[in-house]
Amino acid sequence: MMARKKIVPPVTPRIVQDPPGQRLFRYVLLFCAFLLAVWFSYDYGRKQAPANGKAAVVQSGESEQRIAELEQERDALKQQATELEQRMKQATRALKAEQARTQAPQQAQSSQRAAPVLIAEAEPATIELEPADNTLKLENVRIEQTESENVYRIGFSVMRAGDSTG
Repeated sequence: MMARKKIVPPVTPRIVQDPPGQRLFRYVLLFCAFLLAVWFSYDYGRKQAPANGKAAVVQSGESEQRIAELEQERDALKQQATELEQRMKQATRALKAEQARTQAPQQAQSSQRAAPVLIAEAEPATIELEPADNTLKLENVRIEQTESENVYRIGFSVMRAGDSTG
């Protein structure tokens, strides 16, 4: 058997460092190139800008039409909101009137009931109560605005006047 000899490269690699003066010269050249690019871009932008300093804004016909449509929609939504507020005020007025109307007979009945109780002490008698009125009433009617701009939440409570256990 033959023994092989290891082949050694003729030159061993080594790291060559630049002298500090050459490295500084490269950084100065790079900085000058950057300043020159900034100057040319500034000069080009100045030539492209209009003379009076205000850039003309050009809108297409479609965008102007869309803006007009959005303004009409905004006005319609504002009108709907005012109508809803008016309806809410009318509903609360009607509700207060209905409550006052239903409370007036109840107050009259309670005053009438108080008198027979005094008489009942004098002589025993049976008092007949009228049958319960099973009508429904709306209470706590409110309109609340949600996080969205034109979306509202309507809240109310339904009460049955005749029975307080339900």
